[in-house]
Amino acid sequence: MNYNSLRRAACALTVAVLAACAALTPGCTRSDDTLGAEFLPDNQEMKAGTARLDKAERYLETRLYRTDSIKSSDLGLGYFGAARNDTTGLVAAGFMTQFVNYYRITDGYFGYRPIFDSATLRLSVKEFGRDTLTAQQFEVYEITDDSYLKEDSVYYIDFDPTPYVGKKPLFTFTFPPEHMPGPKASKEVRMTPTEEGRAFVRRLMISDGTSLIQPGVGYDVYRDDARFVEVFKGLYIKPADAAATENGKGSVYGTELSASGFSIYGRNRVEEDPTLIRDTVGMVYMFYDKDFKAGNRSINTVRHDYAGSQIDPAALEGERPLSASIVVSGLGGVISEVTFTQEFFDAVERIIAEANAEEGRSFTTLAFNRALMSIYFTGGDYAWEKIDANEVAPLMSAAIDRLGAYTDYAALEPVPDYDFYSEKYYDLTLNYGGYINRSRACYVLDISGYLQGLWNRYLAAKAEAGGDTVDLAKVADRSIYLGPGAYDLYTNAFAKVQGMRDEGNAAPVALDLTYTLMK
Repeated sequence: MNYNSLRRAACALTVAVLAACAALTPGCTRSDDTLGAEFLPDNQEMKAGTARLDKAERYLETRLYRTDSIKSSDLGLGYFGAARNDTTGLVAAGFMTQFVNYYRITDGYFGYRPIFDSATLRLSVKEFGRDTLTAQQFEVYEITDDSYLKEDSVYYIDFDPTPYVGKKPLFTFTFPPEHMPGPKASKEVRMTPTEEGRAFVRRLMISDGTSLIQPGVGYDVYRDDARFVEVFKGLYIKPADAAATENGKGSVYGTELSASGFSIYGRNRVEEDPTLIRDTVGMVYMFYDKDFKAGNRSINTVRHDYAGSQIDPAALEGERPLSASIVVSGLGGVISEVTFTQEFFDAVERIIAEANAEEGRSFTTLAFNRALMSIYFTGGDYAWEKIDANEVAPLMSAAIDRLGAYTDYAALEPVPDYDFYSEKYYDLTLNYGGYINRSRACYVLDISGYLQGLWNRYLAAKAEAGGDTVDLAKVADRSIYLGPGAYDLYTNAFAKVQGMRDEGNAAPVALDLTYTLMK
């Protein structure tokens, strides 16, 4: 998860924090302003204050954004299914996976002239959307060409499996089946074989008892994982007809590959009298196991269709027009770009100028002690008594739980405040937050570190320009991208909330700033 880039971001933030601490060291003040009664200094060197930036000016602009550069390979989960809603349109997912036999067997295991009876898909569903009642039809294809696989290669959601799979499916199945009480559990789903599927199973059974079914392929493949995946290259599972998904229906499911696979069942015959059945035979094949020496590769594929939705595909291309709404969806869908405008920097400079004018001071800059970004749901307002509970309650219940903030979404480069790697692996509690505040009907993000860095970069660009008008193109990372949390990229949930200042937004994005003015 981009550890090196996160480490650089963390180091940069550490330097910024140390610099701010040095600037606030009480050695240069005339009173004790360490933590305690004098925490908010008010002397000739520093002055604390607060400000809110909301609907008065367009201090930020919001646009929709989408990238296909979302890693989809070797995630541990295989995503399959389709869902449609009137906000973000249709999403359809499928997955390619290698598989390996779970049991080692000896020569002749399947016996004489084996008969194929049935095949079942074993699933361990860990992720799913809101509609798990609508049954969907799926198809299972054989991967016939694995030339796309390269050692340590990374694949993305727009990967096209078509050139690498058979033209006709091996099996079809329905999920969830009618008899299953819920999606989140281990499931065994019966698959219906096609003629291609029956031929595929015959190949898995190696021999008819007298000769090899596939020339050059013997029982040794069941004792060598690398040889097995060389012969049986994998499966591709996808919705049969995703476009037929009705509005408000469907779900994308995520199955844990280490606990998923498929099984075949059959019988063999008495060689002396083939009309008689000797034994029941079968085999379990796993999609992934940490002990496999080969067969551990998988790729998820995701496509989106915005026809008939509230998303204009043209808004995702080229210059991309302004959007009054912020939209964030998972599964490689639409997210939003937030760009700080000249009005933001003017507002900060005005804070400094007004303080100097009022008190005859000579403050030159400020440090952001805290900067909270509040992003309100439709029906929400700055004043809690104006919130339309009937409108916001269902929106919050259906929305994505947390927003992540990134300077580069494709590379998952987060803002300094959202150090998701350290949060997960070092069990840190970040000030960043990013969760829904249900009392206020908004997401709240602490982006203090990011805004401090942005302000410092603006001052540097202004100094370079000799105090003249700043070319904002020279201010790095002036835009941030609001998307799902770094470990929730494949969520089914989505959110549509109020964006920049616009006539249609009762409560555009607001910034609550706590700062310290300094000389």
